[in-house]
Amino acid sequence: MTASARIGCVFQARMNSLRLPGKSLMPLMGKPLVQRVIERAMRATRPDVFILAIPDLASDDPLVDVARTTGVELFRGSEDDVLSRYAEAVRRWDLETVVRIPADNPCPEPWVIDLTIDCHLRSGEDLTTSYPDVLATGFPDGIGCEVYRGSVLLEAAETFFSPRHREHPHTCFYDHPERYRIGSPACPAELRRPDIILDVNTRDQFEQITQLYEDLYPHNASFGISDVIAWWDGRKTPKKTKLKQG
Repeated sequence: MTASARIGCVFQARMNSLRLPGKSLMPLMGKPLVQRVIERAMRATRPDVFILAIPDLASDDPLVDVARTTGVELFRGSEDDVLSRYAEAVRRWDLETVVRIPADNPCPEPWVIDLTIDCHLRSGEDLTTSYPDVLATGFPDGIGCEVYRGSVLLEAAETFFSPRHREHPHTCFYDHPERYRIGSPACPAELRRPDIILDVNTRDQFEQITQLYEDLYPHNASFGISDVIAWWDGRKTPKKTKLKQG
């Protein structure tokens, strides 16, 4: 990879998840969950390079095969110091802009990734997010990303050392709004569904995502958020039953 790559999409993954160990390799329509995340995100057009950042532990060796299969770059670093993984990716690939996508979000929306990147580049913000939790952006949870200026990620890595900040890089920025500019792209009105949760932290969430993929993927491997919303709402609609005559 040459130094011409400036926008890097970094997927963080590990096998030793506390809430759902091994979820990165759990099968989703015949492929590992993390591979589904990467395949969808790679349809975004703005990133110059895609990187899988994993711990340098023997237990995470199986994730190396996912990088080979998908053709993404691979970086290995600290398991708990996720912030250092991102900082080292900035240095290694000389990134001006970093897109963060956790590897347990199996429904990233490529156009939302591009939208968030473009919003970030126009605004000059330190962090631009299309996640719904902190800024109440309105986006469904799990279809977007976080976009950082590479230089401020490096600054954060040299400034904040609490376990919370090292494991969750975004908290460096949310905990210090006086220091960093944070923003979000506008969510289209028809997609304002923060009630929809599409990440995988528990067995129940994985089973729900499995059902979503089984229902949508065979008909359209590139299914989008409009399909997901229709599927989500359809599960809540009671099925009508015919009354027997006579």
